[in-house]
Amino acid sequence: TDKPVEETTKAQEETTKAQEETTKAQEETTVASEESYTFFFLPQKADFDNGYSFKLNINDDAGTTPEYWHQIDMTKTEDSIEGVSVYKATFKASYEYANEIQFQSWDGENWLDQVVINKKTKLADLDEKLIKSDGSVNNYTVDNGSSEIDDIIVTKTSTVYLDNASSWSKPYVYYWSDSSTPITWPGVEMKKNSDGKWTYAIPEGMTKCIFSNNGTDQTSNLDVPTDDKNTYDLATNSWK
Repeated sequence: TDKPVEETTKAQEETTKAQEETTKAQEETTVASEESYTFFFLPQKADFDNGYSFKLNINDDAGTTPEYWHQIDMTKTEDSIEGVSVYKATFKASYEYANEIQFQSWDGENWLDQVVINKKTKLADLDEKLIKSDGSVNNYTVDNGSSEIDDIIVTKTSTVYLDNASSWSKPYVYYWSDSSTPITWPGVEMKKNSDGKWTYAIPEGMTKCIFSNNGTDQTSNLDVPTDDKNTYDLATNSWK
């Protein structure tokens, strides 16, 4: 009477073992397919002197929505250029390309100065490169300093914030200038900070913007701020 039960248990154990071996093999394949990349960043002197931290944000080529963003803390190296420390971030990725790469200053509450590579870029092309706060990409070694290369375009940005008093479910920002309309309506989805504000880094040179709830409720045409009043308050319809 007990024999069929024993055989069933043995079969289940063998199945479980086979599943475990399959899972292990998949994990080993995943690890083997990952590549390691190191990016260097030279921040603005004022941000460095103020003791800000620096973040590397990468939007991988699986999509463009916020869940595909990966944030890495940059660490200070022992090297410096003109009194400003060089920072670096080393990470592993199973994908070859990024849709967007951001180097950001963080004061503990707000995103500040940023430089952005806002086109699809092969990660290997930036491996061991130095990105400066002026937007230049440089070949780099600790011993020999840096030399600029010009085959990768980095865009400086102006960070804007949205105080979402209207509780929009999907805040978007659309931006343009008199000479350029780089994106289509309703624009790009904003990211939510830990303080509840929504934020996005608008490329340098853009002079106008509109905030909307994914293209429905929207603000009027707004000037992109050029001072520290860079938070738009939906309760008062004004910058603060």
